[in-house]
Amino acid sequence: MSSSTPQNNANDYLYPTDSTPLGIDFKEWPIHYFNDYLDRFHNDALNFKDECHFGTKDSVIFLPSLFTVHKPEYECDFTTDNSFFFPVFMEECDDSTPFLNSDLEGCVKENNNYANGTVSINGQNITNLNVFRIITNVFTIRYKPFNPYNATPGIDYQALIDGLFVFIKPLQQDRYEIEYTVDQETPTFNDRYKSGIKYILNISSP
Repeated sequence: MSSSTPQNNANDYLYPTDSTPLGIDFKEWPIHYFNDYLDRFHNDALNFKDECHFGTKDSVIFLPSLFTVHKPEYECDFTTDNSFFFPVFMEECDDSTPFLNSDLEGCVKENNNYANGTVSINGQNITNLNVFRIITNVFTIRYKPFNPYNATPGIDYQALIDGLFVFIKPLQQDRYEIEYTVDQETPTFNDRYKSGIKYILNISSP
């Protein structure tokens, strides 16, 4: 637990969805996150078991989606230069999917509408978490030969992402506990998924 004077509430640590972290519109960050995932998959670098992060863009650390975690807790060292972006849950759809039977927006929301998440920082829950549920603008994606969906490579597809995304500002030197959970019960597949993870972040000067 951080020993410093706590924020008034956990939301004070966060970038709002109408902000432009690192000069990039908040709604663009899920696209960067997803592209990083595809690059790592293409390079066969998705062994997350011994890593403290899922990927990076500049000084931003991408923490994992709860649908990809392998351990319930990680302790990691970062610096005051770093900020942290992660989806509590997310869905991507594009027109490479042969069985896509609805528009892209309907596709990305179909399962997410049954997902609920929680996020806490140093034991304080983020309030009004649903304000961080966003949908991106339609973007173009071109899959590489080795990709998680066996999509035909070299073709431009129209894609969309919907999810619940949290973006933590650079932190002062201290020790922080970040916890997030998801509970998704999808009637379409008669399936329930529950997961959670804790990050202990030791933040020091660069």
